[in-house]
Amino acid sequence: MKYKKHITGLEFSKFRIRKDLSQSEIANILGVSIVTVKAWEHQRRNIPLSINNFIRLSIEHVPAEKLKILASKLKDGSI
Repeated sequence: MKYKKHITGLEFSKFRIRKDLSQSEIANILGVSIVTVKAWEHQRRNIPLSINNFIRLSIEHVPAEKLKILASKLKDGSI
């Protein structure tokens, strides 16, 4: 299933906060820089459709604690 509506910067920020993720953690999970996350949240750049779909189809349904573990493992290179 593809979502045609892009997540806005505000929606992305609310999602990140609801999942208790820092900008650094969400950047690690999505494989982008913190600068990119900030640009999305301040609506200076659009969120690519692939990231939009990944958020809506995958990580939106993952419990916050599992996302935190994933971000930590990605940061330290253990996965």
